[in-house]
Amino acid sequence: MIKIWLNIIRNLFSIFGILVFVSIILFLFFGETSKQRRNIFFETVKSFVGIGFKYDGFIANTPYKYFDYMYLTLTNKFINHDFSSINLEINLKNLKLLEKMRDDKYRNVNNKSEWARAQLRIEDKKNNVNKIVKVKLRPKGDRAIHFLNLDSMSYKLDVRGEDNYIFGMEEMSLQKPIARNFAWEILYHQMLRDESILSLQITPVKFYRNGEYLGVFVLEEGFGKELLEKQARKNGPIVSIDENLDQSFPNLTYEYYSENYWVKKSPDIINYFKNNLEFIKTNFRNDEFQIENYFDIDKWAKFFALSDVLKMFHGTVTKSVKLYYNPSSGLIEPIAFDGHYQSGYNDFSFIDFIDNPKIECGYACTNRVWYSLFFDKKNINFLKKYFYHINRYTSDDYQNKLINYSENQLKKINNFFYSEYQSSDRVFFNGILPYYYDNSVIKKRSSILKNKILKKNLNSSLEQIEFARNFFYKNIRNLEISENRNIEVKSGLWVLKDVRLIDRDITFKDDSILILTGNNQIIGQNKEVNISGDGMLVQLNGKIDLENIKFRQLKNIRLDGLNWSGALNIIDSITNIKNVSIENTLGEDSINLVGCKSYIEDLTVLNSESDSVDIDFGKITFNTINCNGSGNDCFDTSGSTVSGNILSGSNVVDKLGSFGENSNVSIKKINGNDVNIGIASKDGSSVQIKELNLTNYNIPLASYYKKFFFKDSKIEIQKINLKEAISNNFLVSDGNKLVINKKEHKIKSPNKVIINSIYPNT
Repeated sequence: MIKIWLNIIRNLFSIFGILVFVSIILFLFFGETSKQRRNIFFETVKSFVGIGFKYDGFIANTPYKYFDYMYLTLTNKFINHDFSSINLEINLKNLKLLEKMRDDKYRNVNNKSEWARAQLRIEDKKNNVNKIVKVKLRPKGDRAIHFLNLDSMSYKLDVRGEDNYIFGMEEMSLQKPIARNFAWEILYHQMLRDESILSLQITPVKFYRNGEYLGVFVLEEGFGKELLEKQARKNGPIVSIDENLDQSFPNLTYEYYSENYWVKKSPDIINYFKNNLEFIKTNFRNDEFQIENYFDIDKWAKFFALSDVLKMFHGTVTKSVKLYYNPSSGLIEPIAFDGHYQSGYNDFSFIDFIDNPKIECGYACTNRVWYSLFFDKKNINFLKKYFYHINRYTSDDYQNKLINYSENQLKKINNFFYSEYQSSDRVFFNGILPYYYDNSVIKKRSSILKNKILKKNLNSSLEQIEFARNFFYKNIRNLEISENRNIEVKSGLWVLKDVRLIDRDITFKDDSILILTGNNQIIGQNKEVNISGDGMLVQLNGKIDLENIKFRQLKNIRLDGLNWSGALNIIDSITNIKNVSIENTLGEDSINLVGCKSYIEDLTVLNSESDSVDIDFGKITFNTINCNGSGNDCFDTSGSTVSGNILSGSNVVDKLGSFGENSNVSIKKINGNDVNIGIASKDGSSVQIKELNLTNYNIPLASYYKKFFFKDSKIEIQKINLKEAISNNFLVSDGNKLVINKKEHKIKSPNKVIINSIYPNT
């Protein structure tokens, strides 16, 4: 009886198979539309598998690539790849919670968001790191590929506790490389960072859970102040959109990272950011709207141009790119995220939005209105910059840079990926064919873009236009000055551009502010120029020459939405200072130079309320700088390159030289008298001094961490003269260095002890 039923079932399946086969033959080869049906069928199969030139960059879709992939996998499987290991140590209760949250996301069940608790054991043999960091974690991602199962799921990770970081990161994602299209995403972010565009640190790791190896994962940096400070930006608000609501511009609902912090710490900055974003959404179609007033068009032009060259269209849509408000410039900058190398649309470029609005570009075209904010013929200044950078990124020199990076730095990472089977990325599912990095598509893409630029010839038809930054203030006015008369700046906000003032004094009245733009000169040829009074001076972009000038009694004036901290503020400018003194100022800094290339011949600062000279993210070369009476630091740098001859300071309440955030400092001679701390090198800074002379001090030298997401710091001194020197007064924490006359100081102190000594009130 059983045999009879088995025969019946076998016969039914045979008949069914024959019917299916006949149906497929009829579908593909019979009828007037059979050719069209065949095309649709085979194109669907090719797309599903990833066969065709549009998938060439990331799929082993030819026999040669497939066999080469097999060779790379076999040769790399038995190599001990030099990448760090992280072991997620999590108890059963939290593991079950994690699994429940993952399953809820997979089944699209909207439950209250929770965090599981665990710890990460980090091992980095290359750098002799073995530490445990407490974390909280939960599932992340908006595609099913992120949470198919517990072993391959993606995580959102936050470090618990102060001064704890994982490879310099406090917030991050942990995911399989396929979730970010493998090495293409790493290439994208590195190239953007080389162009001073904010981008993410992406670190491949060997991932374990409770000792069980789960394979190659990547850590991707989150959006916090660490990301900004490591890339030479002052802390400012970062915004994303609520992806659960409308993702199309201008119907966006913005979400602010660390919103409570900004509301409490600097409500004026976040409120102006919010107001500007709402204003942009409402008014961007108006003829008088100028994106230069709200966006850093050079950085956005680079961002779009490089995204175009690398086909990272996905990273430019509203749900991907994050917006950073720079409180120094008052402008919005892009933060790259989820570029996701795009298959297809090889002939498309952002250039097409200018004169071919009906161009087919798939996912990118769903954001046409967002792109029109930038790619509109009225935005002449932006378009000129965009074409300039497209030309640069498609040049042979830049293309060779991309290829060299791929074949050197990326090769090590790709070999690590090849050490285990990696399915190709088909966006919503794992591909049938494996991942294969093919950089030959880079030059092919470049040729397409070059042809587009030449054919359209748009670059030659665009003429530079002038625009007036409104600084988000309606009451800004042009200051009219008479020839050969001293200048009085009355109450209010005033602007001058491209002025040459010789032997002319300037007096500020009633909290007045003078903003200089363009190329400016204030010079005393036959006398010492006096600039004094109840006001603040700002140079924004361009170039400024200051010579034979005495600044007296200026003060910092708080402007809503901006972080200008000095009585004198010079921002993103080429600066020449010769024979200048600054006396009796009020404010966080007497002079603050941000993002400047500065040349100082002789600068003296007397009786500063707080810092005398503050350099943020710039390059400075000086002959002599002298401070007498600093309420805080004499000379303070963050993320700067310094080359100096003589630095002198007396009556300094805090540090004579404070060098932080990866500053690179070389000074021939430093003299100090009556200072609290002589030289402090912190947070990845390197300080080289030929001669140091100190008298009447508390702590002569300190090398330590204040922000643990930076690397080790060091001080090297060739000759030192310290009155009543006691080596125990040298404060050096583990990992940091102090070298005097080629001999390293061996006595180390706990970093917390050093912090408490230097910052007792924090």
